[in-house]
Amino acid sequence: QIELALKYIKEDSTNIQKGIGLLTDLANDGNANAQYLLGKVFTTGDYVEPNFRKAINYWQQSANQGNAEAQLNLAHCYCYGLGIDEDPQKAFNLYKQAAEKGNPEAQFCLGEYYYYNLDMDFPQRTNIAVDWYSKAAKQGYAKAQYRLGYVYEGDFFYAHYDNLVASLYESAAKQGL
Repeated sequence: QIELALKYIKEDSTNIQKGIGLLTDLANDGNANAQYLLGKVFTTGDYVEPNFRKAINYWQQSANQGNAEAQLNLAHCYCYGLGIDEDPQKAFNLYKQAAEKGNPEAQFCLGEYYYYNLDMDFPQRTNIAVDWYSKAAKQGYAKAQYRLGYVYEGDFFYAHYDNLVASLYESAAKQGL
């Protein structure tokens, strides 16, 4: 039924509200994917009036069921104070949950957290960051490829990775970064 709702929303301008209603029914019945999608609908403002509170509510429901995309989007909200008070610890926890499920953007964000975490000593935080960047880069995430190249290029711990640095920058550039 999600596919039908999306078809109404994306392909049939006369049935947009019908599609949103169908997604709402599914979300209210506990469908995590419908909850995630409704969160997106309420943030874009393409089909309904933008409403971050509703989006956050739907993403929270979906995230509670383990939806990595909802966890990622909710983490961004907590990280940047989008429609909700900033809460770096909640953002970190949600990024970590999504990253552990293999979401490359969340892996990159977690890598950023560790790379810039001044509460940890430099070698420790850099090694943890490199682990997360590497996971995202292996999935083709351009920002992670670039950041990994940057880390390898600039940190004396990784001075022997010149060929890898060039390859990472090239991969990121091919994706427009």
